[in-house]
Amino acid sequence: MVFPSPKYSIPGLEHLLTELNCKTILTPTASPLIVSAFLAGHSLATLDVPSTDDLLAGEHPHYSFDKTFETARHEPLIVLHTSGTTSHPKPTVWTHDYAASFSQPNQMEPPPGYESMDEVLRGVRLLSVMPVFHAGHMFGQLVAIANQTTVIYPVPDAALSVQTFIDVLKHTSADVAIVSPIVAAGGFGSCHARPCVQKDRHTMLRRWRYFSDCG
Repeated sequence: MVFPSPKYSIPGLEHLLTELNCKTILTPTASPLIVSAFLAGHSLATLDVPSTDDLLAGEHPHYSFDKTFETARHEPLIVLHTSGTTSHPKPTVWTHDYAASFSQPNQMEPPPGYESMDEVLRGVRLLSVMPVFHAGHMFGQLVAIANQTTVIYPVPDAALSVQTFIDVLKHTSADVAIVSPIVAAGGFGSCHARPCVQKDRHTMLRRWRYFSDCG
C-alpha cells in the first residue's frame, strides 16, 4: 500500500506508481482532482473506499490474512516516498520484517535508572495531526498496533492546522499528540499565534502526557 501526496504533479504520480507497478487505486467517493486527472490517461483498476459512517454502520466480513510471519517477512507492507521537490518522488519500501524490527524495541524495558519514552505511548489515546503519507504518521500506526494505542484523526477534509487540532479536542480527549512542524510552529510553538490560539494552547498543553512534532 502506498499513500501518494495529493500535491504531486501528474508526471510525479505516474513515475511513482509505475516504479511500484501499482495495479489498483483506492479512492473515496469524492475522488481528488489529481486522481481523476491521472485516470484520464491511465487504465488502472479503481475501488471506492466506503465512508467512515458506512464502515461503522454495520457488520462486515472478516478479511483473513493467513500468511505466517516467516512467509511474509520480506514482502512489502507499506511504501513511503520522498517529497519529489528535487526530482520525481522515489519509493521507500517497508517490509513486514522492518515493521517487526521497529516494534520490538518499543516493548523492551529500559535499563535500571532510565525511563523509556516508548512507555508513554502504551495504551493511551494518541491524536495525530500529520499527513497520512508522512513517515511520522506511519510510525504512529506501527506504535499503535504494538502498544494497543487508540489513534484519533481529524475528519478527512480538515486542514492540518492548529485550529483543526483545537477543534478536534472540543469533541474528544487525548493523552499524546503528534503534529507536523508546521502545526507546532504555527501556533503551539509561536509567540505570534492568534490570540484565540494562545488562549487555548496553554490550557490544552497542560493536559498532555507527551507532545511531539516530527518532519
